[in-house]
Amino acid sequence: MRKLGLIGGITFGVIVVLVVVLYFTLDLIAKYAITSAGGSFLGVPTTVGSVDIGVVRHSTSVSELRVANPSGFREPYVMQVDDLYVEGRLGTFLSSDIDIPVVRLKGFTFDLEQINQRMNVKEIVANISKEIEEEDQDDGGDDSTVRLNIQRLEILDITLTA
Repeated sequence: MRKLGLIGGITFGVIVVLVVVLYFTLDLIAKYAITSAGGSFLGVPTTVGSVDIGVVRHSTSVSELRVANPSGFREPYVMQVDDLYVEGRLGTFLSSDIDIPVVRLKGFTFDLEQINQRMNVKEIVANISKEIEEEDQDDGGDDSTVRLNIQRLEILDITLTA
């Protein structure tokens, strides 16, 4: 009986340690995911200063989000967001029916450039389309539609370069 209590205590201790480690590394994992998946999906380097997944607050904030321009364009970034705030529970983002009450972009800069027949946004959209087609083929044509509803979008301090 004493061995069973010891094993149960050790198991409980290990689970608590894993939960604490996950809680404190969740922001780093999210930062890595945005950087790597964003760069792969968009076809251009994507960086982020910090990510704060507010598990308790039910909101997420991202600072210094930067999406690079494809090579050969004048501006270094096609899009920059100083602060991004997304209100919503973490579980909401894991479903196929995503309802977000508020998205707030602060310090939003967007660059629209065309050099000869090349347009920066068109090249990024072409890469996104290619990634989506490859993902659909990998899923075997499964029609797993995701519905996204943003109830309120706030954009503060916007700069558009064209």
